[in-house]
Amino acid sequence: MPAPGAMTTAKDLVYATLDGSPQALDIYQPTTAGTHPLVVLVHGGGWSTGDKQGYAQVAAKLTTLGYVAASVNYRLVQEGGVNTFPTQVSDVRCAVRWLRAHAAEHGIDPLRVGALGGSAGAHLVAMLGVGRNVAGLDDGTCPASLASQSVGVTAVVGDYTPTDFRDPTVWANNDSEGAGVIGMLGSDAPAIAALASPITHVASSSAPFFLAYGTADAKVFVEQSRTFRTALQAAGGRATLVELTGVGHGFPAISDQLPRSSCTTIAFLDKYLTP
Repeated sequence: MPAPGAMTTAKDLVYATLDGSPQALDIYQPTTAGTHPLVVLVHGGGWSTGDKQGYAQVAAKLTTLGYVAASVNYRLVQEGGVNTFPTQVSDVRCAVRWLRAHAAEHGIDPLRVGALGGSAGAHLVAMLGVGRNVAGLDDGTCPASLASQSVGVTAVVGDYTPTDFRDPTVWANNDSEGAGVIGMLGSDAPAIAALASPITHVASSSAPFFLAYGTADAKVFVEQSRTFRTALQAAGGRATLVELTGVGHGFPAISDQLPRSSCTTIAFLDKYLTP
């Protein structure tokens, strides 16, 4: 795996103040001249915890490979049904719009944008990959000045990705975290569950996906990615799934510890984001 090299960082850049709450991102940029492809990093944490700093090491490795990396915060689900879906999806879409609007300032090629996330973050980047033109994914809080910017991405890496909120049998603990983000069990709110589920928006125009999953994942069962891959391929999309035998939930995205998924992640990003 690459060791972090020379880079510049811009921390805590506020991409929007959403419902009175400033939301920020960190940008890691190679020192080499010119524009670079962008990888948007979205942290996990059950939609209710976590922080952009969690992807700092991955971002540093990506800069060594010639990418600009942007690690994004978003509003977190709180008790009492505060910030439930589509809040997090809307925020990440807003961050992508902001990054495109400010691409020239940070050496970003706005036509080469990928996304990577794990767990809840993987759900959010998956929604970027399949939900570009889906109505109901913006909550109206993103500044109107960014509305003309695209939320589309060229490639998506999802590690242990939740893809379907409709069926609680494919979740551990009776879908407790999934219920938190949509406000109730998917079986009790089928329309919301369907809108929040990447699998329901799959089309031939969906971005290429690389999915990595541990077969011993006790939080989000591996069937979530198997059925998602099948749906993408059936629609004429491109999807690759690597299953890591005996690996649980929360493995690192790019690490010497898991060369199979890590090297495939790098090869996948290079294939779709580099000229």
